[in-house]
Amino acid sequence: MWVSLLEKGWAKLHGSYGRIEGGWATHASSHLTGQPAQLIKHTDLSSDELWNKMVNADNSNHTMHSSTKENT
Repeated sequence: MWVSLLEKGWAKLHGSYGRIEGGWATHASSHLTGQPAQLIKHTDLSSDELWNKMVNADNSNHTMHSSTKENT
């Protein structure tokens, strides 16, 4: 539920949901929490490399986001 509240706060900060569409979750979470964020594109890594990064982040109790991009 807290994710929805954060999204609403981010949209309010920027004026509307329409103005935040297509943004990166890492950008929003970093600005809202003041914590550093790292964007990792899965196309830049092998499946094993991506899995290892995710396991390491989980073991370190880091927050993780997942996003998809619409093909245009």
